Amino acid sequence: MTNFNLKLIDPCGNEHEHYIKIHRELFNSASIDDHWIEWYFSKLVKSDSRLNCTRTYGLYDNLRLIGIWSVEPKIMRNNNNELIKVGRCFAVGISSDYRRLGLFTSLSEFAIASEREIAEYEYIIGFPQTGRSVVGGHLKAGWEEVLYNDIYSIDLGCNDGVFYRKDVKNVLDFSQIDTPLSKSNSFDEPALYRNTRFLDHPKLQYLVYYHGDAHIVLKPYSLFCHILEVQGSLHNVIQLIEVSKTVCKRHGLIELNAWNNPNYFFSDALKYCGFSIGAQHGLPITIIAVKINAKVKLQIDNTFNFAMGVEEGY
Repeated sequence: MTNFNLKLIDPCGNEHEHYIKIHRELFNSASIDDHWIEWYFSKLVKSDSRLNCTRTYGLYDNLRLIGIWSVEPKIMRNNNNELIKVGRCFAVGISSDYRRLGLFTSLSEFAIASEREIAEYEYIIGFPQTGRSVVGGHLKAGWEEVLYNDIYSIDLGCNDGVFYRKDVKNVLDFSQIDTPLSKSNSFDEPALYRNTRFLDHPKLQYLVYYHGDAHIVLKPYSLFCHILEVQGSLHNVIQLIEVSKTVCKRHGLIELNAWNNPNYFFSDALKYCGFSIGAQHGLPITIIAVKINAKVKLQIDNTFNFAMGVEEGY
């Protein structure tokens, strides 16, 4: 590591251009810009007074930023129905010119050690797709596998695309819909935060609908759509999933999918609406976590309620 420098960096400050360059190299489909950086690193965390700041650690080779590792503050309701502070690891990677040198593990170890000195979180959590090389790099740095979640999907080519209900409406303000207490093993997000996250995203990429006491959050990608979150009574949730199938087909998408396991609260609703294990455009995920203040491994009792998608936030 004699030619390298590990440090906390500021994507909104002096390292702004360096951060954009490495981020675009690592995640070329994200297309981040100044508006996204301001939204993610400032506006989003300010929408919940319980949160501190999003931190990014960087690895430099002389003046070139070649690796990044970020952690976003979250409030989580755990297995015991308690609210705890956790971090969500995102936007991590090493430039392709520097891989297979053990640098990712070094960057991850440095970031974790720094977070333990700050001592803000009980755990830092990640949601990588199962089988990706980044999972192994995290495990080498002390992370632990917590829970496997398969992916369920439906082929929209087999859907007639005519289901419609005029009483299904767009969510314009989360404070105007009934949001129940956050479930165990989920992120606790107040209405203002959810407005900022889903409705004020700089790229306006989410579709959010409600029907009766239920709502659904969808994230369209180029060919498919992912269900991030669904809440409410079972019969209203089924109506929203059916409407989502129609909306996605009309947008020219060929698949609707969701991460799921048999104990997920709405697993039966997905199956009722024709979803089955597997997907053309998605992989299962393995929730991983690393202890910061906590002394024991994170426990999740097979109930999956985290509203996360692939590279969520972009």
